[in-house]
Amino acid sequence: MKAAKFRSNPNANKKFESKSGDDAITYIVYDYETYGIDTKSTGITQLAAMKLDSEFKVRSNDIAYNFETEIYPDKIINPFASIKTGFKIRKKIDVDGSVDYELIGRLATSAKLSEKDLAYNWYSYLTANKNTCILGYNNLNFDDKVTSNLFFRNFINPYSWFFTNGNSRMDLYHIVIAYASLCPKALQWHVKEDGKYSFKLEDISRVNRLMHENAHDAMSDVKACVQLLRLLNGKRIDLEEFTAQEQSKLFNINRSPAECFEFLAKFRRKDFVKTFVTSQRNFRFVYFNPGYGSRAYHGAMPVISLDNLVGYSDAKQREVILVNLLANPEDVKEFFSYTPEQLADYFKLSAKYRKVECPLVIVEVNKFPLFAEWKACFQNDRINGEQEQERMQQNIEIINQVDDMYNFGATIRNVMGERFASLSPEGISCQELVKEVEFQDEEQNTQTNEATKLTKSFKLSHYLNNVNNKTIYLPDTLLSENTFLPIRYA
Repeated sequence: MKAAKFRSNPNANKKFESKSGDDAITYIVYDYETYGIDTKSTGITQLAAMKLDSEFKVRSNDIAYNFETEIYPDKIINPFASIKTGFKIRKKIDVDGSVDYELIGRLATSAKLSEKDLAYNWYSYLTANKNTCILGYNNLNFDDKVTSNLFFRNFINPYSWFFTNGNSRMDLYHIVIAYASLCPKALQWHVKEDGKYSFKLEDISRVNRLMHENAHDAMSDVKACVQLLRLLNGKRIDLEEFTAQEQSKLFNINRSPAECFEFLAKFRRKDFVKTFVTSQRNFRFVYFNPGYGSRAYHGAMPVISLDNLVGYSDAKQREVILVNLLANPEDVKEFFSYTPEQLADYFKLSAKYRKVECPLVIVEVNKFPLFAEWKACFQNDRINGEQEQERMQQNIEIINQVDDMYNFGATIRNVMGERFASLSPEGISCQELVKEVEFQDEEQNTQTNEATKLTKSFKLSHYLNNVNNKTIYLPDTLLSENTFLPIRYA
C-alpha cells in the first residue's frame, strides 16, 4: 500500500471545470412551514419560493411564490410549531350550525390550496426551467425530504424534480459551514459561549444585518436566504485584512467570496464530487460535515479517502468512504485490526452497543457533500492546533501499518450495507465487539427523556406566560374543554 503522508497535493491548484452551463442557470430558493418535523407525514402550512437569475437577481417575469394550504382533516399541528409560526387551527361555524375547522395563517386574503393542487403546482414551478439549482437553508435534511414525500403522496415522481433537465440542488447551510474554514472574512459570525460558531439562519442574519423580520415565516426565510446568497458572492476581500503569514498561504477562494461560492457550487454534480475525492489520492483533505460531532471544529473534518488507499473505483459509485483523522487513535487502531467476520458483526450492531466508535464516514455523492484541499483551510484554527495535528499523525501511522489494506477495504465495501440492521448484542456472534450497557444507564436515559419532556412543557408555559400583548389560539386538543378560547396575556 502506498503510504499516506502530510505533503502538498500536486493537484491543489487544478481548476475543475463545470459542464453544467452555469451562464443560463436559474436558482430557486425555497422554504416550508409545516405541522411538525416528521418529513414523511407532516402537513404543510406554507410554501414560499423565489426564482433568481445567474447574478442572484429576482427574475422580472416571475412573481414571488407564496402559498398556504387547506387544513388537513387527519393531522393536528404541533403546538410548538403553531406558536413559532403563528399558524393555528380554528373552529368555523356556518350559518346552518355545522361545525368545521380551518387553518389560520398570515395570508388572510389569499385562497388556500389543497395539498394535491400545491403538489402539482410546485412540481411545475420546479421543472419549468432547464438547469435549475434548487436550494434553501438546511433543505437537504428537511425541505427536500418534505418535497419528495409531498410528491410521492400525490403520485408524482418523488426524485426527478432535482435532477431532470439539468436540475441540481445545493444547501446554503452546508455552504455557510464551508465558508467558516475557507472564506471566514466574507461573513460576520455569532460566536457562542463555548467558542463555537452558530450556523442558525437567524443568528447569521442578525450579525450580518440581513432583513429577517420573522424567522418562522417561509417568505421571510426565503428573502433572508437570497440576501445571504448575495453576501456569499460579495466583493473581493482586501489584502490588508490578512496578516503577512496568512497572505503567503492565500488561495483565490480564501480571498474572493464569489470564487469560493463558484468552487463549492460545483459539488452539486456527483461526477465532480467523485473526481475531486479521487484527485486527493492519499493526501488528507477536509470534509465539511454539518453533523453534531464536527461542530467543535466549525464543521470541518480532516479526512483521508479509504477508496483511494485501496485503489477502489466504480463509475456507478454512489458513496465514498472516508476515514476521520480526528477520531480516537485507540478506536482507529482496534477498528483496523478487525477480521472480516468481526467487521460484518460490527456493522450489524447498533451504534450504542459498539465497543469502539466507527472512524469511517460514508458520504453519498448526490447529496451535495462539500470538500476542500487541506491547505485551503489554514484559517480554521480549530483543526490546525498542535493537539489535532498530533492526533492526525497518530491515525495516519496506524493506517500505514495495516498489512493488507486492499482486502480490508474490499471487506468494508461488502459488509457496510449491514449498517442499517441495528441489532442488539444477542443478534451477533462476536461478543468482544460489544460494550456493556447497564440497565441503570437505560433507566437513567428514560428518566432523562422524561425530564426533557417536562423541561419542554415548562418552556412552553414560560413562553406563554411571557408573551406581551398577544392573543394565541391553541387547538381543541390542547384545552381541557372542547371549545376554542383565546389565551390573553397583558
